[in-house]
Amino acid sequence: MEYEFTQAEKQAIEETEKIAGQVLADAGRATTPEARRGLVQALAKALAPTNYMKAGLCDDTPFDAAAMGAMIAVSGNGPGFFIAFETGIRQMGRLLAGYGNKDQQDRFLAPLQKGELIGTVALCEKTMNVVNDPLATQGVREAGAVVVSGEKGFVINGGAADLFAVVGRLEEGLGVFLVERGAQCLTLDPVLDNSDYGQLSSCRMILDGCRVPETHVIGPVDAKKLLADLRIWENQVLIAAAVGMMNAALFSATLFAKTHRTGGKPAIAYQEVGFKLAEMFTLVETSQLMAYKTGWLNAEKERETGVFTDCAKVFCSESAEEVAGSALRILSLEGLAPDHPAQAALRWAKYAQIAGTSTEIARMHIGDAAL
Repeated sequence: MEYEFTQAEKQAIEETEKIAGQVLADAGRATTPEARRGLVQALAKALAPTNYMKAGLCDDTPFDAAAMGAMIAVSGNGPGFFIAFETGIRQMGRLLAGYGNKDQQDRFLAPLQKGELIGTVALCEKTMNVVNDPLATQGVREAGAVVVSGEKGFVINGGAADLFAVVGRLEEGLGVFLVERGAQCLTLDPVLDNSDYGQLSSCRMILDGCRVPETHVIGPVDAKKLLADLRIWENQVLIAAAVGMMNAALFSATLFAKTHRTGGKPAIAYQEVGFKLAEMFTLVETSQLMAYKTGWLNAEKERETGVFTDCAKVFCSESAEEVAGSALRILSLEGLAPDHPAQAALRWAKYAQIAGTSTEIARMHIGDAAL
């Protein structure tokens, strides 16, 4: 694996971080669905001139270590909006690029990359686990269309999306039904809208005999492969989010330790504080390397991509919680301020552990692969 980025890749990552910092500077004020949608759209349009939006969506721009580095740079400016943004742009884009036909790609991919279209993937149903709980949402072909019925309990970015990629059963495999907002027989109800996780713009989706034209249907495709791809793509987003929030928490704790004086000297002069920062730094650097390797394996199409992504998901998300907790011990009361990076990291680290492939299910996958 190549652990060093080229100068061009470094510049692209720095540019991406700068753009995200400017757009998400007032993210805490986006408390309504309309404001959150506007923020996601603004970020997409600001990043459109860069290659950030192309990674994994274009044949000549694979999702690699540099793409992971750029995602980490964005996520440090707001993990919640980052997760919603990636679900609405990259995950849906990769689904279309990998499984859609040429007409679907021509119609939807370019607007997604330019921020002219906001999408999302609707996968989870009663729980966030799609490994042990088979999908109940089903499409039935009928007179030139597919009639879709089912319920999706937790659709990230659903409150902002124009287009929903609904995953459900179709004939002998799985299908993806591209449902436009405002479609008849489609009901959307906000979920967690007034909580700390409102930045996800999540919703519950109910489809009651929704007719989807054949032009908006992907599949049927192999269920095992599609679910594996969707989980890997989501886990890559969560890994980047975990590393980004760790970086932000470590930076804030280090800055505080250097500038805050207690007992007549900077807090960092105390051995206990220095040791704690050293432990945090070690976890952050190790997590970052694992994240980069995840991207590299993906670009190289290595067989162990799936299991190593699970390894990185477990280590990075759990390390994020530990780093955030340590940062709060150093920051004390300052770390409890609204939207402080350390407080946000602690909150979103727990989400990263249960979303995608949960850390406990990931451990089972790792164990199966090791035996």
